[in-house]
Amino acid sequence: MRLVQGAGIAAMTEDWALLLQAKAGDEGAWRQLTARHQPSLWKWLLFSTRRRNSAEEIQQETWVRIFNVTPRHHAGSFRAYLFRIARNLLLKTSSLDKRLHEVEPDQLEATTTGPLLDLLRSERELWLTRALAALPPAQRDVLQLRFFGQQSLAEIAVILAVPTGTVKSRLHNGINSCREYLKLRGVES
Repeated sequence: MRLVQGAGIAAMTEDWALLLQAKAGDEGAWRQLTARHQPSLWKWLLFSTRRRNSAEEIQQETWVRIFNVTPRHHAGSFRAYLFRIARNLLLKTSSLDKRLHEVEPDQLEATTTGPLLDLLRSERELWLTRALAALPPAQRDVLQLRFFGQQSLAEIAVILAVPTGTVKSRLHNGINSCREYLKLRGVES
């Protein structure tokens, strides 16, 4: 990301500058900001909730909060800030929290409809999704943020409020567990 000077705040990322412009009434800045981050946020929320309506509600509330809340600082990753808000909203809703953390791999097909099936077109992707659903929540969260949310390891550490080393460990262990899950079921990884 390119650093920008202006608005009395030295060295803030372009995304933070766009947010400030949007808050000042610049609709083009808002459209640019949401267009940049909407696809990965949507993909991650849809996978995490497995329900289009739930994903839409959380996505909308995330953007409302981004617009209405003034962060304490404008340093660091805007994406990490955005996904942290979305994750907190996801976890606050107890029914979503249960679906997020207690989905049985065999129940996955019953909860995947519409756009999610488009994301999971091939049988191999369905097996991978089952493998992810079988992971412990801490590992699943890291893999979902990394591969569905397209977050860097540093951004995941900020979102989950854990050290980067913990993120690396969970990512490594999660990938290995997925490989083992697929291997036991005769699916090539």
